[in-house]
Amino acid sequence: MKIKNILFMATNDWESHTCGECALFNTSDCDQSGSGVRQFKEDRACDEFVGVKKEGGKVTITVTVDDLFNMVNVEPCLINPAGGFTKTFAYEGVWTLNKGGQRIWTIIWDNGEKRGLEIVGQDKKWLPKVQINGTYYKIVNPPLLDYNTSWTLKNMLEYNETSATAEPSKVFDDVYGIIKYFVDLDYSTESTEGKYVAAACWVIGTYFYELFPMYPYLLAVGYRGSGKTQLVASSIYQSYHGTEPSALPTISALFREIETCKPSVFLDNAEQYYEHASMSDENRSIIQMLDIGAYRGGSVPRVEGDSKKRYIEKYCVYSPKGITTIMGVTASLESRSISFSMVKTDKKEYGDRFPELKIMPRNPNDLKAVQIQVNRNNLYALRMKMWQKVMEVYEGIHSSQYGVINRDWDVWHPIFTVAEIFCPDRIPEIKKFVKELVGLSKDSMMDEEKEGAVAALAMLWTGSEEWVPIQKFADTLTAYKQIDNPKFSATGKQAGNMLRSLGFIERKRDKNKRLFLLNANLLKKHAKDLDIKLNDGTVNAGKGHQNNVESNQNSEKNLVLERFQQKL
Repeated sequence: MKIKNILFMATNDWESHTCGECALFNTSDCDQSGSGVRQFKEDRACDEFVGVKKEGGKVTITVTVDDLFNMVNVEPCLINPAGGFTKTFAYEGVWTLNKGGQRIWTIIWDNGEKRGLEIVGQDKKWLPKVQINGTYYKIVNPPLLDYNTSWTLKNMLEYNETSATAEPSKVFDDVYGIIKYFVDLDYSTESTEGKYVAAACWVIGTYFYELFPMYPYLLAVGYRGSGKTQLVASSIYQSYHGTEPSALPTISALFREIETCKPSVFLDNAEQYYEHASMSDENRSIIQMLDIGAYRGGSVPRVEGDSKKRYIEKYCVYSPKGITTIMGVTASLESRSISFSMVKTDKKEYGDRFPELKIMPRNPNDLKAVQIQVNRNNLYALRMKMWQKVMEVYEGIHSSQYGVINRDWDVWHPIFTVAEIFCPDRIPEIKKFVKELVGLSKDSMMDEEKEGAVAALAMLWTGSEEWVPIQKFADTLTAYKQIDNPKFSATGKQAGNMLRSLGFIERKRDKNKRLFLLNANLLKKHAKDLDIKLNDGTVNAGKGHQNNVESNQNSEKNLVLERFQQKL
């Protein structure tokens, strides 16, 4: 019986449940056994909340206002074997083997004063309850998958014996070192180091994500070969319950995995969801799920049961997620993410290192994979020992200290919390990255995507306002982008969304064609911001170039446009 069902009893349907549904009914732990009266509390029998008495085959319930108040203000006695936090302790679950070779699911817990191990399952057979530190907890949502990124048994037992952990600063350096080894972000002199530091803090924060009301996604956007997968893989592989990349999982598989396993999800090539969103309800559902999955409490409701008994089950979809995409994402998803605009590196060593990037070592010579596993083990131990410190810092820091406000503070609050504990001396570098990123995100599209869209509009410009078919813009954008990315293709819907993001919102229909108004003032403004030459001979110089027309004509953007004109 679930806590939400008990709350439902307290407010709606008293006569639909009997005391026989209690987890401890007729057991040695039922303190009312044999008296005809049962007491419900949270998810097990107790002696505080609701008195249930059978009379004439019916169930009557006596409850006071104080009882109801207490019912919604206690800590639920429920634990997910995958791991989690209660108000008093942290816990983590792993598979072990007994002497007979049977797999045993063991939970390790630590409340800051003492710790212990409890067996909660054996070969997928789960106990109904477990006693931790003197209190009974019901087992819910057994994991549907086993992760090889879980805490290793040897390291977990060592922690149980000694509670020893590595120094937080050392763990940060190791996580940071892995990301920097595999990913080249050295294309921004101002914020390069801040990007590495932010990515490392994001990895560490995944081990505490349940403590935060919101945890941002790690979003890598760029063309093929720009290092998107390396960035997300080197981060997710070190993260809490990290997974290998998934392409187009069904939404039912995804939310059930998140509900039961609490993974750090790796979604590769997410543009596939957007390319087919107009055709697939499944993809639209995943896009909507991603919008709510950055927030604690975000859930997907589904009707479960058979024809005789139907009920609504809510599946949690809150978890860390790393996402790669070529075309960019919706403005709402970008606002929930730490975005990295990736650029293809010219340093060959990064390509040579990619085969070393593995989620698990295959042999002792996989030195980087061994280090990744060591980093995970160290972070699992620090999760058990430092969760209270993380909560204290999170509640104690404020946006004014970092110059970040509103939604941006929701995104960066957990990252600065981690930085205060693990790398306080690197906070100024993160601030540089935040300043750059927040400035870029004032537009709803990534700069690279915006530049391509404006360049395509410049090619359609004839010197005066006119109505242009949206599909013609999509075709022009596709041709322009295919100069550097032959596989690029923009649909009419994607083109319409881009135009709307740029402010070209006036629409009309002409027979079967959808048209937009190519507004002169708006186009000139965007062209000026991006230093793009309009093909009527007008040159729009950006900041610092107002008096340097010749320089602007020879700019890289205009050279690309000239190549495009030649192609047409």
